[in-house]
Amino acid sequence: MPIGAGEDLKGAYATNFQKWLAEELNKNRPWDELVRAMLTAEGEDPPIAFVRQCMDDGQPRAGKLASSAARRFLGIQLQCAECHDHPFSTWKQSDFWGLSAFFSRTAKVEPNPKKGEHRKGIHDTEAGPPRTRFGLLPLERKEGGSIVIPVDAGPAAGQVVAARWLGGDTVTLDDKSPTRPVLADWITSPKNALFARASVNRLWHQVFGRGLVEPVDSLDPENVPTHPELLDSLAGELVAAKFDIKHLLRGMLLSRAYQRSHVALVENEHDKTLYSHATCKVLAPEAFWECLVVSSGGDPDKGAISGASQTTLGSRGNFLKLFDTDEMDGAPSDYTQGIPQVLTLLNDSAMHKPNRLVEQVVREKGEPDEIVTRLYIAVLSRRPHEEELKVAREFISERKGTMEAIQAVWWALVNSPEFAVVP
Repeated sequence: MPIGAGEDLKGAYATNFQKWLAEELNKNRPWDELVRAMLTAEGEDPPIAFVRQCMDDGQPRAGKLASSAARRFLGIQLQCAECHDHPFSTWKQSDFWGLSAFFSRTAKVEPNPKKGEHRKGIHDTEAGPPRTRFGLLPLERKEGGSIVIPVDAGPAAGQVVAARWLGGDTVTLDDKSPTRPVLADWITSPKNALFARASVNRLWHQVFGRGLVEPVDSLDPENVPTHPELLDSLAGELVAAKFDIKHLLRGMLLSRAYQRSHVALVENEHDKTLYSHATCKVLAPEAFWECLVVSSGGDPDKGAISGASQTTLGSRGNFLKLFDTDEMDGAPSDYTQGIPQVLTLLNDSAMHKPNRLVEQVVREKGEPDEIVTRLYIAVLSRRPHEEELKVAREFISERKGTMEAIQAVWWALVNSPEFAVVP
């Protein structure tokens, strides 16, 4: 799931978060622990990106944090209940502001030894966030963690709302202890069916191209799953496996449903819910970047798409800023790139300078068929069909096997539709 960087314009927090999350997932750290780390992070640790993507005017915003937590970790679009009861679901304003109360003390602080403040970054403080320089007000807090619905929140403004679990009981909070850990305990609890179901639905969405519930972040009671028994079974399996993501993914990827061809038959070409054929998914920007680097013979950690010329396609961060155009939770089958992204791949000098793969192919002096086959395997993970082999062979031979000709074939393959999708 993508995490933004809020007011971090240079992207440092987002970059650190992506690196941290990749390392933790590779170590197979349980998903509930990762979510808890995001919800309770302090200072400037990498998971703090979750809080920083919900900042305005230099301070965390409790309402934004509540909306983000509900959407990302519970599969609920709660933001529609900020100023009035949800028009299409059962969620009330009291649900929105009751969840916001857990974030009402989350603030960005700077060291101030004169006032006894030695911390830096994001923390839950007794005073809560200050009024910002442009006049944004923090939530008014009452005893026991209750908050007052702000003046700009519609007809319920001024009402006192207690902290409460989403769709559940109210909670009395300790006014001197951090409050986000209390919420994290509830969200990630094995007894919280919302968390397990939302986690399963997102994984299914990523693997199969659509969720068992669509939209993927609308697990409202009114929005029933296409396969309710399957969703409940997988949620139970995730809990039983102690939130082992790799365990659940292994089961999905080994299923008959996942291993079906994307080639549809006449009788099922319009099927979108029974998984009679696979859905072609567009590579996410992060995956596209790594595929581009690997297919050029480079190292994703170093981020260089270059050969002896040392010409690079910018940094990973700059690439993602250009290509990360998709809306959060957009369908994996939707191609959202436009003219700027396409022109970059077609015309950037790094795409036309010989890269490491091409230089290695030239050094080994293979026959044209061997060269073409190697390029196809490196870029598209398959051997060329006979007609493709013939066209590329003639192209390279007409140009006497020059490095520029081989680079041109590589360029054509990475700019093909096939490179951008997962069949």
